[in-house]
Amino acid sequence: MGYPDDTKILAEELYVYDGLTQEKISEKLDISIQTLKQWSSDRGWYQLKKEMQAASIEIRHDSIRLLQKATKDALDSLDPQKIYALSRLRAVTKKEGAQDQKEPDIDRPKLFMEDMEFAVKILQEVDPQALKLFGKHFGLIVRRWKDEHSS
Repeated sequence: MGYPDDTKILAEELYVYDGLTQEKISEKLDISIQTLKQWSSDRGWYQLKKEMQAASIEIRHDSIRLLQKATKDALDSLDPQKIYALSRLRAVTKKEGAQDQKEPDIDRPKLFMEDMEFAVKILQEVDPQALKLFGKHFGLIVRRWKDEHSS
């Protein structure tokens, strides 16, 4: 039986990127195991999967190194932009492993508050005077954030 190209592509994606076994793909797409084995052999699914796994590991390692550098830069400089960038990077890397292919719904106010809590934590550790100044202007920070993100 001839299958459309999009079915072959979907089967390959389920195997290579989503990690499904050929048995699961067979059940899900109602395609024989023999057909899937042939497609896998023709297109080198196993090798593609190994390459994707290696790339994923490398990306995770690079993300950790980037997070480490951003943390050091933020602590060394106490630059609010670097602290904010670090908090965003932490939020992204935290969700990286659990996120599927669809776009997540983003709760911007919740992220804003997480970022503010992170900034307060850093300032408590390294500069209590800056924390007092931050607290004094917190209302202004919140108003400006709301102005910029309201739509």
